[in-house]
Amino acid sequence: MDAHGYRRDYVSAFYRIMERPMDGLDRKEKYYCRRDKKGIVYDRQAMLYVSRQLGHNRVSVIAGNYL
Repeated sequence: MDAHGYRRDYVSAFYRIMERPMDGLDRKEKYYCRRDKKGIVYDRQAMLYVSRQLGHNRVSVIAGNYL
């Protein structure tokens, strides 16, 4: 059983439901990835909500491990 794979699928699907259109967000409301994911931008509020559903409270955990 690939538990992290299931969590990754859940996070991806849940994030897609919660995310808001990027063009309407301020810079502070966006999460800009670094390193190998440089150039990818996520909705910080949606990431934080999904992170809390998994028992984390950091968007970096979601960006680095699940999205």
